[in-house]
Amino acid sequence: MTNWNKLKSFTKRIADSFKPSWPGNHVGFISYGDSANVAFNFNVLKEDQLTPESVRNYIDRIPYQSMGGRRIDVALDVAYRDLFSASGGYRPNARQVS
Repeated sequence: MTNWNKLKSFTKRIADSFKPSWPGNHVGFISYGDSANVAFNFNVLKEDQLTPESVRNYIDRIPYQSMGGRRIDVALDVAYRDLFSASGGYRPNARQVS
């Protein structure tokens, strides 16, 4: 198993621990290396579609991104700008995890 597959397996276990559901916890995913991309945002799955299984399926479909660097600063910028936004599915009235 490649490191990328191990990372996705680990990420699926973390996502499962949040017990994603429409009225409850929403999840998003950013992959990064030298650059960062929102693989899926908080509102990609809606209502009955937002289940732990569907999140795992989305994680399985995330393509490998060459990891030339480890630019977590770029990933955090993308998270702030693109994920934690109205278009990214940010819910201002929901309890926030910090």
